Amino acid sequence: MRVELREMRQVHAGSIYASLRWDLAPAFCRIDLLESRPGAADRMHWHPGMVDGEPGARSTDADLTVDPVAWVEARLHAPEILLRGVELDPQVHADAAGLSEEADTITGWVARGLERMRRPWPEVTYDARGLA
Repeated sequence: MRVELREMRQVHAGSIYASLRWDLAPAFCRIDLLESRPGAADRMHWHPGMVDGEPGARSTDADLTVDPVAWVEARLHAPEILLRGVELDPQVHADAAGLSEEADTITGWVARGLERMRRPWPEVTYDARGLA
């Protein structure tokens, strides 16, 4: 599972009657909650700095692998950690409080996603060609 932070902009194009468009920019921070097997937490890392959606160096944190949900929750409640060193429109930094306000909702989605990801996969049968 992956959690990405992206800048979203409202764009008004057309007449005063035209509906608004929302543009979603490439991610500027990404948290990868990856595992080689359910519950392993052995490939979890994050990319604190991304340029044009391209991930920079991986950053690891022991606390992320111990309790990924609590780690994500703590950072969403203190988004300045995730925004440190990121060059974005000043409004994004101002909007960080909104991210903190939604931290519990986002964390709930992360918890449910990890729970679903960690369920045992169903048994698969293969045909003579080796296809499932």
